[in-house]
Amino acid sequence: MPTDTPDLVLDGCRPTPLASYLKSLAVLRLLGAHRRDLRASWRGEHFAIAAPGMDAKGILRFFLDEYAPTPAVSPWNGGSGFHSSDRTDALVTIERSADVRWAAYRRAIAAARGALAVLRLEAKPTDAKPALLRLCRATLPDEALAWLDACVVFATQSPAFMPLLGTGGNDGRLDFSNNFMQQLVRCLASDRRTESAHNLCQALFATADGPLAYSDASLGQFYPGAVGGPGSAAGGYEGTPTVNPWDYVLAMEGAMAFGGAVSRRLRSTGAGRHAAFPFTVAASAVGSAPLSEVEAAKARAEVWLPLWERPATWSEIQFLMSEGRAQWGGRPARDAVEFAEATVNLGVDRGIAAFARTALLERNGRSFLAVDLARVKVETFAGADALQDPEYRAWVERFRDVAARDRAPATWRAAWRVLESAIYQACAAPGQAPRGRLQRVLTALAGAHAAVASRVQRHGVPPIELGERWLDACGDESPEWRLAVALAGVVGRGAVPSLRAHIEPVRQRRSGGWEWDDRSRAVVWRDAIGLYGNLEAILAQRLMLAREDGLMTIDR
Repeated sequence: MPTDTPDLVLDGCRPTPLASYLKSLAVLRLLGAHRRDLRASWRGEHFAIAAPGMDAKGILRFFLDEYAPTPAVSPWNGGSGFHSSDRTDALVTIERSADVRWAAYRRAIAAARGALAVLRLEAKPTDAKPALLRLCRATLPDEALAWLDACVVFATQSPAFMPLLGTGGNDGRLDFSNNFMQQLVRCLASDRRTESAHNLCQALFATADGPLAYSDASLGQFYPGAVGGPGSAAGGYEGTPTVNPWDYVLAMEGAMAFGGAVSRRLRSTGAGRHAAFPFTVAASAVGSAPLSEVEAAKARAEVWLPLWERPATWSEIQFLMSEGRAQWGGRPARDAVEFAEATVNLGVDRGIAAFARTALLERNGRSFLAVDLARVKVETFAGADALQDPEYRAWVERFRDVAARDRAPATWRAAWRVLESAIYQACAAPGQAPRGRLQRVLTALAGAHAAVASRVQRHGVPPIELGERWLDACGDESPEWRLAVALAGVVGRGAVPSLRAHIEPVRQRRSGGWEWDDRSRAVVWRDAIGLYGNLEAILAQRLMLAREDGLMTIDR
């Protein structure tokens, strides 16, 4: 970027709350399509843009005079403005307007009405919703597909809804597209230009040249502080939702950057298809004090919002959002643990400096709110490639899947919680010594393995086998470590097994590797007698087996 182009900092666009982050994407997306030389980046907690000759007045002028809204229509939802019981004033205003800025919107509304007519739907569809969604995907104009693809993806026969936009562009009874149209009509009304200019200046720069005129609309999950409800008004009384209309408009425009796609994953059982929404994973309580396991189970998802420090154009960020999903083990990351592992192993675009980890939690009845969980810095560290060890990955994934079952042993579930916390902290807690991080993972891994070894029914979880990279990553040359490595290297001969067989019921296969052996006579390890007592018991057992096998004799 030319050095003579100063950054213009947008104080109204921050990583949190979610609505503010989405505003940032909207500015880059809309202005970037208008000015392809525009670049944007995150400067700490603020969004900054730069383009030759562009200043704050130019940005305000673009949105007030040139901005043509991206059509967002949701005829598959009740409350969308397309059904008799809906609020229809904004939709009708757009439909009847002759303003060229509404041209794409008018085409989208006409196509949506046509789809409803084809299916003979006069009320909110229920069973016909998938059919209507498919018909809209085939018949809506190109300009309207950004909204549709951000709402829903057809991974299989059933639609998959993007958690960021609820269940198809709505949060309960709150339809985002109809509210978007209402706020648009207010923001672009010619007789409200002065009011709109003040609101826009506040939305982008956190300053206003005059009085603000807020709307009683609700941004729902995107802006928890403005949803109203008990305790939201002065004195602890119940307040009503309030929002800057431009905040609403830009949040919806930004949400459209999160268009989904159908991703293919290959498993040992065959190939499958699933919806992969950008940087969206299952919610997890690991590494997050505000989130309990009960809340995580009821949450819609987590969205990891990328923050980049290197100035980038909209086309670069658009590519990142469409293809730059965090990969772990050759597939999209499924939860916070895998996402954190992907960040340190460069499974995400290298230009990302950090992620704002945000959860969509069920808080007020069946409504959802976006809650900021953590800021995760993207960095790698010495020894991080141990987390890519294929034996480690395969074992952890198998144990995780079994421990997550409803009837999994309680000790397994507890061991998994300890293990996932250790993995997350190793990847998402910069500042700790790398070896210490991985040693804690190794210790938690041993605890999980011990929980498996203690049961006869192991649900297909095999004995773990780690590669040498773990030895290199965790080794600290301390006396304790050197002694542990020396003991682990004690091999077997004849009837005397390797040292591991005295600790857990395993045996070495002739073809190599380990398998469970619950009839083994070699196991003597007992937690109750401590390390020294166990080492004595192991030595005595090995001497006995050696004598029985004729490997040694004792002269009397």
